[in-house]
Amino acid sequence: MREPLLAFDDPEVEVIVLVWATQTAKTTLLILALASQAALAPAPCMFVAPDKDALVELRDKFYSFGEECQTLAAELPAQHHRNNRWIDAGRLRCHLAYPMNTQRLSGKACQIVLATEVDRYRSRREQGSPEKLAAERVKAFFQYKIAYESSPTDETSRIWKLYESSDRRRFQVPCPVCNHFQELRLFPHRDGQFAGAGGIVGLKDSGGNWRTPEQARAEAFYCCEQGCKITDDKKPLMVPDGIWVPKGQSIDGGKLTGEPERGPRIWGGQLSSLYAEPITFGRFAAEYLESRDDPEKLQSYWQNWMALPYKRKLDAPKWREVGRRLKGAHRRGTVPAGALFLTAGVDVGADYTRWIVRAWTEGSTSWLVDWGTTHARVGEDGSISRTSHLDQLDDELVNRDWPIAAGPNALGDTRLRIRLTGIDCQYETRLVHAWARKHKGRVFTVAGVEDLKSGEFYRVKTIERDVRSKKPYPGGLERWEVNRALYNADVQGRWKQPLDEPGSWWLTDASLDEAETYLRELVNEAPVRQKHKRGRSITVWEKIEQSVGNHTWDAEIYARALADMITGGDWENLAERARTDRGRRGGSRDAEGRREQEDFSAR
Repeated sequence: MREPLLAFDDPEVEVIVLVWATQTAKTTLLILALASQAALAPAPCMFVAPDKDALVELRDKFYSFGEECQTLAAELPAQHHRNNRWIDAGRLRCHLAYPMNTQRLSGKACQIVLATEVDRYRSRREQGSPEKLAAERVKAFFQYKIAYESSPTDETSRIWKLYESSDRRRFQVPCPVCNHFQELRLFPHRDGQFAGAGGIVGLKDSGGNWRTPEQARAEAFYCCEQGCKITDDKKPLMVPDGIWVPKGQSIDGGKLTGEPERGPRIWGGQLSSLYAEPITFGRFAAEYLESRDDPEKLQSYWQNWMALPYKRKLDAPKWREVGRRLKGAHRRGTVPAGALFLTAGVDVGADYTRWIVRAWTEGSTSWLVDWGTTHARVGEDGSISRTSHLDQLDDELVNRDWPIAAGPNALGDTRLRIRLTGIDCQYETRLVHAWARKHKGRVFTVAGVEDLKSGEFYRVKTIERDVRSKKPYPGGLERWEVNRALYNADVQGRWKQPLDEPGSWWLTDASLDEAETYLRELVNEAPVRQKHKRGRSITVWEKIEQSVGNHTWDAEIYARALADMITGGDWENLAERARTDRGRRGGSRDAEGRREQEDFSAR
């Protein structure tokens, strides 16, 4: 704590950022700084906490400390004169504020602002960033201090962003054997000058297998970057002589050398639980081993023990890897001979659509047939036709048939038309509805939803009126709602399953360059675990790259759901069932199969 406390007295330092693990006395440090200010240089102050309860706890901690401090005890008010709006330390008054109370947070001019547990702040949309709003309190002063402390959360961590703008200090301690200064780490260095050293040893056995938490707790020790063995009893000798080292500097002979990358205006320090006296090397290692296989526990460990923002692993392969692994043998625009029927999915944009066509057969094995984009057309007068990107789908999908490669399929067909097309109706709903009505029985309006029960694949709803305009939909809008969570997981799971088993999922033989847009959008969603507002853990699907769309991914999901609608989810003996259906209708086996397809779609 020495250097952060000294930074409060350093005129060159304006902002102090503490990214420390939980239970490493961050809040105590701010209380000490406030007490020092009250005794030596009283000034208007503000303490900001996540909520009112946290403020009351802070207030009580300060008064408890002050009552035991000979310098401050006489300055404190009697118990019945203390309130929840400020801390009274005689010549110093520290206002108490929290983000959801805008009046308290923005109503005072203060020379010193202390913000605790920054990553727990909730913000109101209309007021913006709460930590920034708190910092506005010092604008009336030439010299001021703002201190932020918190353990980080995830990639959106406020405290980590503040730390990244600082001089980014890490705490280095001397080895009790060789006096070499180093930052304490969980994992030894993988490469470089200190490869294999500079971390906790004992996470794995000699065969490279992970040890049990109890084994690590009993046997783990620290390996100095120079190779010295450091046991738990020597750790208390290291920490008191530690030095905060800014990014760009190093320690030589116990002194800082080199030039920091940034000046001292923003003093920032990161500190893990490994420096805390009660935490042994074995305990730190055992906690990791207990957490490593559970994403929620691992996130908590990373944030609260390592004091690092947790970066979620998004389970979506890169587009090139998917393209190479799933590359098919058939040409784009043709149907493999094993296919029995086709479905299409369409995602609608402002003035364009993305569409894909898929072929299906026994066991839900599937092949990509074709994909494309339609754009709204510009008239001679320069105006854009609002429906032309939809109208083009008549020829691109509805009225088109695809040749079957290498002869007829099991039903004797040499060409196939699309049995069902699903078009997303959540954008330009009225226009999409009007286009779909022209192809009733061949085109379904669809929407991906999150509120279906886990075992419910899809459902149909008839919507009478536009939610926003209240205008009725002519004839009612029949919308098929698709369980996105279920079908998202289904499709993405197929990318990894064996390609020689039923249910395999193939692309065409198109090159990666030709399929790049399709593939980038295909892999641009991934599942992420989040806390529901009621505290329950849920899975949501998020974009990975905001600059890349996910239209072909949506279209693929709709094509997959339509295939289940056609088969009823029963993927066995499809060819035999189709022959029986055809026999009932007089044995029609014409190339287009129009009557069979229209009847099947209507059912």
